[in-house]
Amino acid sequence: MWITHDRSGVMSSTEWSAAACQRAHETDASVIFVETNYGGDMCELAIRTSWEALQKEGEIPEKKLPPLVKSVRAK
Repeated sequence: MWITHDRSGVMSSTEWSAAACQRAHETDASVIFVETNYGGDMCELAIRTSWEALQKEGEIPEKKLPPLVKSVRAK
C-alpha cells in the first residue's frame, strides 16, 4: 500500500467523505479503508452516500463503481 494523497484536516462527515470519494475517483483507488473503532459503520455509510451524491452532481461518472470500503482496527 502507498499513501499518495493526504487531505488531513478538520472536516464534517459530509466534507471528509466527499474528499475521500473524490480522491478515490481521481486515483482510481480500489479500496477506501476506515477505522472500525472510530465509527466504522458510520464511515461506510457516509462514503456510500457521498459517492452517490457526487455521481448525481456529475463529478463522478454514474456508471463508475465505487471502491470497496474495508474496515481496519486502529491501534
